Amino acid sequence: MKRLLTTLAILAVISTGCNDEPATNETDTVNTADNVEDVNYAARGQEIADAAKAELGRNLVAAIKEYGVPTAVTYCNTHAIPLTDSMAKEYHAYIRRVTDKPRNPDNVANDAEQQYINKARKQLAGGEQPQPEVSEIRGRMVGYYPIVTNGMCLQCHGDKDKNILPETYANIQRNYPDDKATGYGENQLRGIWVIEMDKR
Repeated sequence: MKRLLTTLAILAVISTGCNDEPATNETDTVNTADNVEDVNYAARGQEIADAAKAELGRNLVAAIKEYGVPTAVTYCNTHAIPLTDSMAKEYHAYIRRVTDKPRNPDNVANDAEQQYINKARKQLAGGEQPQPEVSEIRGRMVGYYPIVTNGMCLQCHGDKDKNILPETYANIQRNYPDDKATGYGENQLRGIWVIEMDKR
């Protein structure tokens, strides 16, 4: 049971903590999803975000089974970009994960993404579940999808003196010396998936 909980907890790392492509600074939002023609970009983006998360999760679990839990953070550090890139090619989309408290400094949210993060955080604080949003930015449809913490996430993103095992924290520090991705509680916004799709 302990191994299962640890494995599930490590999956939370992949949501935003691993290496990813640097965020762009595209802030010129033009249209919301309500103004887009017949294509349901919000649903399409959610499908892509879910598929990318599942692919990262499958590979991370396989690595844990083969090498053990202590390698999970290192595995995420070295394998997240290739796996995310492969999903991006499969879905003909650009996939990123961003936050205002990054584990990897390349994953800092830009201004438009930060606005959504602020809004989603207020919704969570008010007891609402944040909904995805899609906007047209420079001719592409860009969707934002919230990543919300649960109890298992705290083993990598919670209080380092309370939730995170010393060995896990030491490995985080080795791989991410400027880590800002701890100190979370349950049901808090950890970050967002950003899915950029061609406009059809």
